[in-house]
Amino acid sequence: MKRITAFILAIVMVISLVGCSSQKPETVVEDYCKAIQAFDMEKAATCMQNGEEDLKEFEEMRRELEGEEDTYGRLLLYLKECASKMTYTIGEVKTEGDNATVAVSFTYTDVSPIVTSVVGEYIVQGLALALSGADEAQMEELLVNIFKEKVEVIEPGTASADVTFNCVKVDGKWKVAAFSDESSKAMANIATANIIKAFESFGTN
Repeated sequence: MKRITAFILAIVMVISLVGCSSQKPETVVEDYCKAIQAFDMEKAATCMQNGEEDLKEFEEMRRELEGEEDTYGRLLLYLKECASKMTYTIGEVKTEGDNATVAVSFTYTDVSPIVTSVVGEYIVQGLALALSGADEAQMEELLVNIFKEKVEVIEPGTASADVTFNCVKVDGKWKVAAFSDESSKAMANIATANIIKAFESFGTN
């Protein structure tokens, strides 16, 4: 479970580093939102004010997961599919000198119903597998396989969230500043279609 959590967090981190450059705070936020929709990893690093350090941490996580594409590939594809269905509306923009706030309303896929079913099935099958002497890799493979099965038969829901982006002008260009704890949690849920939120409710992360 720890490696799956790391995998999800790595995705969240790279999405939080969308590459962009703008003369208006609302434009840099717009670019950020478009990149979440596209799940575009190549544009990472230049949008966030201190994105370089976060990018290094992401690269370390990605190296730890190298060679496990078969295990996590389907989950990644599913998250990309969910991200493509996300919509957003740019709201009020307030600018004071080199600082600004941009309000954004998101509507996104909510996979909580799927996760609930996955966890229930995992508890039953996982207990038997654990008693048979399975290691952590086998337990994680079971979880991923159950997830694959459930996404084929259970429809996800939808959720909404309002996020206020803090922006700061650096060398004449607007950047997205570090998120508050509340906004960071909201963006993590949006980026992962509420997977993190759902697992937290079970205390499994």
